[in-house]
Amino acid sequence: MASCDFGKVLAFANLVQAWKKAARGKRASYGAAAFEDGLADHLLQLHDELHSGEYRPGGYTHFTIHEPKRRRISAAPFRDRVVHHAQCNVIEPVFEAQFIADSYANRIGKGTHRAVARLQQFARRYRYVLRLDIVKHFPAIDHAILLEMLAPQIDDPATLDLARVILASGEGVLDQEYTPPFFPGDDLLATRAADRQSDLPVLVELLPASFRPFRPQGTRLPRVSALRRRLRAVRQRQTNPVGMESRRARATRCAAT
Repeated sequence: MASCDFGKVLAFANLVQAWKKAARGKRASYGAAAFEDGLADHLLQLHDELHSGEYRPGGYTHFTIHEPKRRRISAAPFRDRVVHHAQCNVIEPVFEAQFIADSYANRIGKGTHRAVARLQQFARRYRYVLRLDIVKHFPAIDHAILLEMLAPQIDDPATLDLARVILASGEGVLDQEYTPPFFPGDDLLATRAADRQSDLPVLVELLPASFRPFRPQGTRLPRVSALRRRLRAVRQRQTNPVGMESRRARATRCAAT
């Protein structure tokens, strides 16, 4: 297993790489530009704060987006995002080795387009789609349980302490967005559910080919044929430039004239 040595987090080359990642696509923003002005001094200050244990994250900036659905976003200050990348550069290989091949979000060499291509492969083989979602995923994460899951994976106490400091800075930030639907006496069940959540993709992947999901009377399961139609529509929107008429729209206009 890869080492999570805190010395790797502190390495100046790692901090420079973390700054480049944090600044990618953001260099025109005030926070990124202010950090870049006197870059070496800011990186050295971060290094000293991390090394001495005096590093403390700043306050979050909140804003709301409405596409594809309404979501409240809490953004950390730029210097904190540099620290996030510095730590992820070190701990990411540990967790990357544990992911299944068909996990595509936030992974190097994966992404949306490869996920859609893989989905099309499955759509040609299977008749039904098992669609699952975690309601308010990030607000619903219990930090204590998360730290219990991280502890066996991060082998350097200083690196784990930094993760603890970062998580503590976000405590309560999204409380208004989500109220956990627990019942009295639910704590043990919630703990076990969180512990097994990471195994969900593996469990779904191991379902036998003959599996047929339970269908309550009077309900309909999503068919892969409907999924194929949606994929074709997405592909058509990607290939047609903005403003270009579709063949059907052009045919309708020509017929009308």
